[in-house]
Amino acid sequence: LAARIAKANLVQVSNEFSHVKTVAILGAGVAGLQTARQLQEIGIACAMFEKEEEVGGVWRKNYADFGLQVPKELYEFPDFPYPENFKCEDFPTGSEVQDYIVMYSKTFGLRDKI
Repeated sequence: LAARIAKANLVQVSNEFSHVKTVAILGAGVAGLQTARQLQEIGIACAMFEKEEEVGGVWRKNYADFGLQVPKELYEFPDFPYPENFKCEDFPTGSEVQDYIVMYSKTFGLRDKI
């Protein structure tokens, strides 16, 4: 693998984004919300496109009857730990995870980007 990588013709990528005006994000699930938050932090405007009325992606419907299989601390937004006043067990249910995702989107004004 190392030999194949060494032979690769990799294009140099710039980390300069001043030419970017607005970024489109498809979906307001966990990944879409985190992307919007990071863009917000560096001052790049974004617009999220979500087909449902509420954020949350798969947690909104598909995982509503399930829950986390890992402790909640391993499934939280990097800049938003589960709040102390958020009542849930160490392994939140699907609806509790959905509530946490909605709380994240409201805290950072991400719903306004949909």
